[in-house]
Amino acid sequence: MGVWGDGNYENDSAADALAHVVEQLVSEVEKGLASYKNEHLTVLDIEDEVMAYVQILKSIVEGMRPTKTGVVADVLFPDYGPSAEILTGWKEQVLSAHLRYFGEGASDSGRYRVIRDTFDQFIQLRAGVRR
Repeated sequence: MGVWGDGNYENDSAADALAHVVEQLVSEVEKGLASYKNEHLTVLDIEDEVMAYVQILKSIVEGMRPTKTGVVADVLFPDYGPSAEILTGWKEQVLSAHLRYFGEGASDSGRYRVIRDTFDQFIQLRAGVRR
């Protein structure tokens, strides 16, 4: 396909580079979530790292603006990257681990709300709903 617009992501080379970065970030999130089973790591260490990767992925999607050729995120993300369904699963895993570690009362904490809101915003972006 080559070049399909003037934007920084509107060419095959940029799309390939972006795909590579997204795949790496998704892999790191999945590796982090799998490590919740490792008794030598604390939930905080895993949660902080996983949420950093989730925020970076979310920032990438937010940074893709509509162009005259269409919405770049719609072109690049359908076939790779976390879907709304995958994000929902990640959210459940992170929040469940958070509550197991800190107790049920932690659902009122600022950190819990930040995690929940980050995932909710990202899920809306991936579902095609923009605020």
